[in-house]
Amino acid sequence: MARADTLAADDRIMTALRLSLTLVAMFVGSLGAALGLYAAAFMGVHDDIDPFLRDIHQQSEWAAWAAAAACIAVVFSAVERLIKL
Repeated sequence: MARADTLAADDRIMTALRLSLTLVAMFVGSLGAALGLYAAAFMGVHDDIDPFLRDIHQQSEWAAWAAAAACIAVVFSAVERLIKL
């Protein structure tokens, strides 16, 4: 009986861990998407090449943060999938 209780507790812990990892992956993925949209939507377009190049540089910095957030989301998602095995 004690062994069955221990296994049931382990199953509940693993289920909570998988759910937590899924939620974190979803949050971080959404954050990455929001950063990418911010960089694309709120950067102005200018007639002169110098401000345009500065804007492209700013977008690349935001894109780097968005890519890092996407990588973190993938790691959490992969760990969650590995736990299911």
